[in-house]
Formats: sequence, C-alpha cells, structure tokens
Amino acid sequence: MGSVDSSIVIIALPTLLHDLNANLVEGVWVVAGYSLALTIFLMALGRMGDMFGRVRLYNLGFIVFTVLSALCGLSQSGTELVVFRVAQGIGAALLIANSVALVVDAFPASELGLGIGIYFMAWNVGAIAGYTLGGVIVGLIGWRFIFFVNVPIGIFGIMLGHLKLKESHRAAAGKFDYVGASLYSSALTLILIALTLENTASSLIFALLFLGFLAMVTFVLVEKRVGEPALDLSLFQEKGSMRPMTRCLHDFLRKSGSDQGREPRSIGSNFKPLCSSTTKSWVGIEQECLQLQDSRN
Repeated sequence: MGSVDSSIVIIALPTLLHDLNANLVEGVWVVAGYSLALTIFLMALGRMGDMFGRVRLYNLGFIVFTVLSALCGLSQSGTELVVFRVAQGIGAALLIANSVALVVDAFPASELGLGIGIYFMAWNVGAIAGYTLGGVIVGLIGWRFIFFVNVPIGIFGIMLGHLKLKESHRAAAGKFDYVGASLYSSALTLILIALTLENTASSLIFALLFLGFLAMVTFVLVEKRVGEPALDLSLFQEKGSMRPMTRCLHDFLRKSGSDQGREPRSIGSNFKPLCSSTTKSWVGIEQECLQLQDSRN
C-alpha cells in the first residue's frame, strides 16, 4: 500500500485541489508531506524495529496507515489533507522499514537475493497500480476513493498480520542514534520547506537552504564518527552501488515532466514504462548487493 499511495495521489492532484479549494503550496505538500514523513522516519523506525520487534511495528504500521487513509478520504480542506498525509507517511514508514527486514528474516542467506527481488518487484507492481488505478478511480468515482480503497485492504492486512506473522528476530541491544536521526530529519525538512515557499522574501529561503545543507553536512560528519550510526555511509562507497539508483532518478525526472495537460487515465498508463525501468534498476541494486556479499565472504 505504501508504494500505491506514493503514486496514486499524483494523478488525482488537480481534481482534489479544485474540489477542496486548496492552493498550490498545499498541493505540493499533499505529495511532498507524505514522502518527507516516509523518508524521515524510515531509518529511525527500521532501527526501532531491530530494538523492539519488527512484527510489532509492522502491524502497527498497518493500523496507522489504514486509519489515516480513511481520514484522508474524509478531508474537507487542503490543510486537513496535508496533515493526514504526513501522518499517513509515518504509517507507510512503519510498513516499509520493517517489511524489508521481515523478508530478510524469512529467507535463508542462499535465497536472500530472490526474496529481495520479489519484494521490489511487488513494490513496482504497486506503483504501476497506483498510476493506473489513480486515473481510473478519479475519472469514474472521484478522488476520495483513491484513499478509501486502502481501507478494506488495510483491514485484511491487519488481521492477516496478527494471525500469521510471528516474531523471529531477537531484539537487538544497542543505542539509538538520536543525534544523527534528528540532523537528517531537520536537513530534509528545512530544504523542502525552502523549496516550496512562495511570495516570501528570498532571504528567508536562502537561510532555510543554508541551515538545511549545514544540517546535512553535520549529519555526514556525525555518522562517520559514531559507533552505531543511523545510516552507514560506507555503503555508498562500494563499487557500483550508485549506478542503479542514479538510473532510477534519471528515468523519473525524464518521465514526470512529460504529462502536462493530459487526462488522468492516459497519464497513469504513460507511467508504466517508468515503473518497468525502475524495477530493472532495483534488480541491478539487488545484484550489486549480492556481489558485495560474496566479495566480503
């Protein structure tokens, strides 16, 4: 559901902004607020899953995501929708951070590449469904149902998770990197706020950008020195680790600017090649990880 909701709202954005009499900044934050909350909390909640139980947080994520999906669909203003979307992003972070860890727990080391490949294939199928279903749902029954469709799926997931998932990972002792997590969150938030401001003095925008980049530089310096970092920066130094991710970014930027003025259903179909390309990129990342694992062994 996390991948579906990261894409489905983009197609519905013009329609929901019109119906809610929302402005452009609120429209930006309907999309960016969800992604920001997801990105900020992903690392922290992954670490908390290691410490307090992955299944517990995963099931909590289903509850949070389902409740907030219903509230998003019931929103009566742009401000309400932005607030609910940010909270929904936290639920998505609970799901995504711990779902990968559950895949790692479920597959033996010899089949881990297969498990991760299946997971990211399912993620991109969800993204394809989001773009396509978003256009169809908005065109036929209205934008509120792009959120309501998550409710029955979420209820099923909650029941299935409580019945079938068992904690197989022993809680890990250790310290949580509060400083690193705070710096990372602050940096992304300040930069995104600066990029979405309008009719504001440029000095404020530059100040926010400066503080954001300063926080990011400080984050990198801190992570290099702490014993248990929130993000292991050495992963980015491995040969070939950046190539598939760079291709993902290139494909998204190339495709996302080519759909202005088109009908929602046709836009959704136009994103299918992008999702296919992204799937190939994630397969490339998985292959690089396997090669890295073999080299270290």
